[in-house]
Amino acid sequence: MSGIIGLRESRGSGVINGGQVSALGTTGSPQFTAVKTSEVKTSDIKSNTGVASFAIADASGDISFGIGNTDVKLKLPVASGIYKGASDTAVLTEASDVVTLNNVTMGSSVTGAGAWIKLSSPALSGATTFTIGSSSLITSTYKSYLIVGTDIHVSADTAIHARFTQEGSPITSSDYKQIEVRSTSVSTSLSITPALTGAAFLYAGGYDVGNEAYQSTNFQLYLPNPTSTANNKIFSWNAWNQDSSNNILGTFGTGTMETGADKAVDGVYLYTTTGGATMTGTVTLYGLQ
Repeated sequence: MSGIIGLRESRGSGVINGGQVSALGTTGSPQFTAVKTSEVKTSDIKSNTGVASFAIADASGDISFGIGNTDVKLKLPVASGIYKGASDTAVLTEASDVVTLNNVTMGSSVTGAGAWIKLSSPALSGATTFTIGSSSLITSTYKSYLIVGTDIHVSADTAIHARFTQEGSPITSSDYKQIEVRSTSVSTSLSITPALTGAAFLYAGGYDVGNEAYQSTNFQLYLPNPTSTANNKIFSWNAWNQDSSNNILGTFGTGTMETGADKAVDGVYLYTTTGGATMTGTVTLYGLQ
């Protein structure tokens, strides 16, 4: 290698050894600092002891691969990642063979942008009530939100209603206006229930959900622009389940809450209508930009 070496080891001593730049640090955590040079060529940069870090000392600069190179890969070891700045904000992390992208907003030019992004997927474990979402999950980052309940089992025959939450608390006032349409596999008739006022969105999680081990309810709850402070929040849902007689029930509805337009909705609160009936299963929150 000719010219300036271009690497300075801030603790211990640095050596060049057979095409290798090595740090023989004595403090257990040697640190490399890049100084001004046009090029450094070596087959390996590593620390012989401790944990090595590499920094660019100048205010700006690029780390780039030669244009003529092919099959160049940036490989990270297990349980490592890419982080932003001195705050160590995670960008790309790996754990147990799963790579996760964190704290990133996809631009509109990125292929796949506009798809539903999974934000949270907590499990229900014997709860009579459950809130999905929070002020840190439901934000202006996404314009619309979708809540999906999968294989929700109940401990007793029950219906599941929904309420909005604001500032982390469910709204229990009779300000929910809605229309709910219900169909069943044993009738050609539809049950239509308009409700000018009510204390919840009726049957948003299922109507007459049976409690046998093989019976469950599944639902989708759609919430557009919940962080608006200028409009009443519109809500729609569909649920499908088996009742205690193994009939298939489908419930479809839409509604709004006519108070609190000046406050963001930060979650959806689900609860069973039969005293003590608990829910198990998975509820997943998605966001759409």
